[in-house]
Formats: sequence, structure tokens, C-alpha cells
Amino acid sequence: MLRIWLVTSALASLAFTAGCALAPSSVANDSELQDQALPESSGEAAATLTAPSGHPGAKVSPSLEPPLPELGAEEAKRQIGEIFPSHLQALSIQGRFPLLLHDLNGDGAPEAFCLGVLRRVKMGLLGDFSQLFQEDKQAVEFYLLMFLNERGYLSLQRIIYLGQWHVFQSLERMPLHRDRPSPLLLLVSFATHEGTDRVLLVFGDSTGVPVYRTVLKETMSAKPRLADIDGDGVIDLVVQERVMEEAVGYETFLTWYRWNGKSFREYQSRNVVRNLRSFLAKVKDSLLAGNVSTLIRFAFDPQEVRRLKRGGLEEAELLIRFLGLKGAVKDELPRLRDVVFPQIMENPFGAENERGSFFRLGFRLVDENGLSYLAETLLLMPRNPFREQQFLFLPLIDTGKPPS
Repeated sequence: MLRIWLVTSALASLAFTAGCALAPSSVANDSELQDQALPESSGEAAATLTAPSGHPGAKVSPSLEPPLPELGAEEAKRQIGEIFPSHLQALSIQGRFPLLLHDLNGDGAPEAFCLGVLRRVKMGLLGDFSQLFQEDKQAVEFYLLMFLNERGYLSLQRIIYLGQWHVFQSLERMPLHRDRPSPLLLLVSFATHEGTDRVLLVFGDSTGVPVYRTVLKETMSAKPRLADIDGDGVIDLVVQERVMEEAVGYETFLTWYRWNGKSFREYQSRNVVRNLRSFLAKVKDSLLAGNVSTLIRFAFDPQEVRRLKRGGLEEAELLIRFLGLKGAVKDELPRLRDVVFPQIMENPFGAENERGSFFRLGFRLVDENGLSYLAETLLLMPRNPFREQQFLFLPLIDTGKPPS
């Protein structure tokens, strides 16, 4: 949900990394050039001579088997260059070669992924964003190539047709499960006029056949995010969509897709603007009624509440700290006549940290004598916005930054 760059091929990195729309959409595979499976290489292992058992002092003949090559990025590039299919050329932009190494079958020998285009394509233009604005510019067919690793030697396993785009951005990978190398989630990103298209493929083994594929589209109104939001060790897909609604403004819808072993399926959905308005209305009611305990329970970040209570703060002091009134009032909040929050017409959560997204909320309190107090605090939408507490107040620390 991501800022995307290519890693120079001279570096011994194993993959490109990138930062992460609409709901996942199916990808057409009816191109004339379909995915191609390649036969696995075969060969007999060299013989190894050993000393006869029971004969001490017998000399051991050296093994006839050559040492296995260490398959790092440079060795992988060398081998790939020797066996690359003749009708394609390996994608390389200004000397940068998108390469990803990942052990799919758990044998300690990583498979290799790279990209290819047809030989007639001018390679240097594929990283040039100005190509998006050239009239009558023909899109380029992109292919993903998967190489099987057999004892340190690569062989071409599969060619996967990705689709047609003008500008390549990045190659990215992430294990779908936190503690398992397989399945592997792979993303290939391309720039478009509207934003970014990300081809998402999931590989379950070293056959090179994706068990799932789709295209995530990031635009001005839609953003996909891949992250483990519920802490179960499995990557989730959250799609954020901005839609104009009458009497609301620009509403933001959040849709959560969970991996079910075969695909990402819709699990939950929530809105942001209407829920935030309801949350602030409930906060106002609690403040006017003086229900401090209720307010702390549903509106304040429990992690920060526990931390501050350990420091000796009582409920009245917690209220002042979380609402950003420290210095404006002394010991406790006076009896209030009104609470004035700004009108929320669109999603205000613009900044992010490891806890989630947040924004500075300024508002006004009016006591029973008509005296006004200006307050400024932080409002957080947690990394998992589908939890029971969708919004939480955070206290501003002395630096004016949110607690991490």
C-alpha cells in the first residue's frame, strides 16, 4: 500500500526490492505466446572413488566430481547468459539486471527468476518514463523466466508471459508465510499513465507454474498494500479505494483479502470517513457526560495507557495527556459545554509509521463558563484497521512526534 527502485546488477543482491489498486482482477492468458514449460536437464553424476573398507592405510583417490559452483548473483547471471532462449533477450536497463534468487523446494539451492523481452525491442527505453507519453508508442511484451537449480547449475524451467507495458519499474519478492520459503509471492511492477500495475504471482514449488496470479492496480484513487496485518504469519492484501459519495465527501473503503491456500479472497471491508465521524461523535458524547473511564477504554491506545499508568498517571492526567491539553489545564478537565471537532470530508490519515497511519487532530473544548481550550493530539488508524478499535488517540511526546 510503496519509492521503487532497481538494484544495480554489480551488487551481489539476490533480488530487487520495492515499496507496494483495485481489487485483484484476473489476468488474461490468451496471448499467442503462452507460458512455456522446459524439460528438466538430465545427466549422470560423476563417479566417486573411495578406499575399500577394512583396509587401513589405503589411499583415497580424489573425487572425479567437480566442486559445485556457489550460486550467487554474479554466478547466476553468468549461467543465465549462457542458456538464455534465443528468441528473447534478458532485460537489462543501463547495466542493471533484475534478478531474484529464492529456494523454492528447500534443497538449499536457490532457483533464479529474471525478465525477458523480444530481441527486436530497444532495451534502453524500457526504463524511460517519457515513453508513456509518446504518441503511437507500441507496448512491449514482457516475460518472466524461471531457472531450476540442480546442484549449483541452472536450467531453464519455464517462460511465463506477463503482458504488455511500456516502462518496467521493479522485481520484488516476499515469502507468503513468515517462517516458510514457499509459497513465494513475486511482484513485477510497471509504470502506467494512471499509476502502477503490479503483476502478482504465487509459486508453490520449483515447477515454475504459478498457483495464483492477478494484477494489482495503483492509481490516484486506489492503493493495494501487502502486509501481515493480523500477525498470523501470512501476508494479507488490503485494498484502499477512494470514492466520491453524496453527503459524505470522498469516502475511503478498505477491503481485506486473506490467503486461503489457493488465492486471496475477500474477508472483510470497512469505510474510513463515516466511521471516523461516528468515532468522534462518541468521543464528544463521552467528554460532555464526563465518562472518562469509558473514553479511555474505547478511544485511547491501550499500549500507551499502560505505559503512562506505570509512570503514575491517574485517569484525569491521562485524559489531559491524550487530548493534548497539557499546559492548557492544570489538574483535571473542567466541566464542558461543547466539543468542536473539524468536519471530516475525506480520509485524513496521511502519515505512517510501524504502528499504522495517523494525523494531527486539532479541536476546541468549551467549558460551562464559555472559556475555550485549544487542543492538538494524534489520531491513529492501526496497521490492522479491521480490529475492534479502528481509531485510537495517541499522546504527543515532547518532540511533537507520535510514540513508536
